[in-house]
Amino acid sequence: MLQASILKRSSPPLRQLSFIYNSDDEPNSPVARAEACITLVPTVIHLELQGLTLQGAEQFFALLEQSPPDRLLPNLQVLTLRDMPSPFPTDSSWNTLARGLSARRGTQLRSVSIIMTPFPPVNSPELSPNTLDLLRALVEGGMEIYIGTRSRNLLSPS
Repeated sequence: MLQASILKRSSPPLRQLSFIYNSDDEPNSPVARAEACITLVPTVIHLELQGLTLQGAEQFFALLEQSPPDRLLPNLQVLTLRDMPSPFPTDSSWNTLARGLSARRGTQLRSVSIIMTPFPPVNSPELSPNTLDLLRALVEGGMEIYIGTRSRNLLSPS
């Protein structure tokens, strides 16, 4: 794998890593490819995933939940998902996101931004009370979380 080869030879230690996905990417493999790369660079402190599908984002947060923080991105401080196509469609998806972030509670992760492409305010998703409580507890614990469009954070009171 060319990406892995480049990352193994990366010097000095890689601190910021961005993945840009497009519609030509296979829908079931982007997170697996990203995982193969990010396990090779534990020095990454800022990870950006741009254009990831909703399915890919859900897989990524499930990976965060299931992987020990000392094995996957142990130094991660800033996580940005940019240009998500729309809000997560189900409570299950939102819960996966919340559990993935909760699994990083007490680690170095301090800032999470999930910027979605604009969606009409009338169709803005409402987070379940349980998911909202979990995300707000992370914020109260010191994690900065922004989920929404460039102009509206879903965690802010309307």
